[in-house]
Amino acid sequence: MTSCSHDWERQDRPLAVAFTIDSWQGATDAIVRCAGCGAYALLRLLHWSGRNLSTRIFAVSGLNNPAVTVFLRNMKSDYCDLERHRAEVEALTSTAGPVSRVVVTRMPEMHVTASLEPSGIGAFSIASWRSRPPREDDPLWQGVLAANP
Repeated sequence: MTSCSHDWERQDRPLAVAFTIDSWQGATDAIVRCAGCGAYALLRLLHWSGRNLSTRIFAVSGLNNPAVTVFLRNMKSDYCDLERHRAEVEALTSTAGPVSRVVVTRMPEMHVTASLEPSGIGAFSIASWRSRPPREDDPLWQGVLAANP
């Protein structure tokens, strides 16, 4: 266990994207790396709002560095199988820890404007944003944004 206060645990920090898993006008699912200790985390989009969807809320789950190393190596290699990307992402996400933080970011630099304990938010889904497109008027996330401008 590291004593580092990771970038995603602190306000006013940019997140360093190591790999973009999915995107729509900026990252929606990504692997980020802490500048302080090199730890990786998985970001999964929960909500977006604002002009150009520039305010984004992500669930953050810790990742095992060796698993990320294998994933990144595999993503850089050539492959013909059209299902491989999906399979590699599923393999990586299966190694992710539980949601440890919820962060509010400002795009495009993924600057953390708020970092919250997930237990204080209420129930939410971390299913792919493509299976449950974020609604700007979602009362749960509007409440989070109102409390963390």
